[in-house]
Amino acid sequence: MIPELDKFETIRYPDNLLAKGASIGFGFSRGRVINTSTIAHSVPEYQMGIGDVDAFFARAIQLCHINPKAYFGFLSEHGREMLTKYNDYAKNWLP
Repeated sequence: MIPELDKFETIRYPDNLLAKGASIGFGFSRGRVINTSTIAHSVPEYQMGIGDVDAFFARAIQLCHINPKAYFGFLSEHGREMLTKYNDYAKNWLP
């Protein structure tokens, strides 16, 4: 996940994005989240699976001995629903 996330650093400021264009995709799965269609010219590709982010945070929470119930306790009902809807790791994260 870190190498894919690092690619987004190059579009932090819009000059490169405006000059080179981009194909940007986010999805709830892990790994490559979209299949790009054929376009007339090549553009840089940026993809991030939210499932990869969930896996990263699940591991970080474990390694750092963080109590996720204290961390996520402030979430609204909608926030709780979104945290757990596609996140297999979050089943024990809520108080």
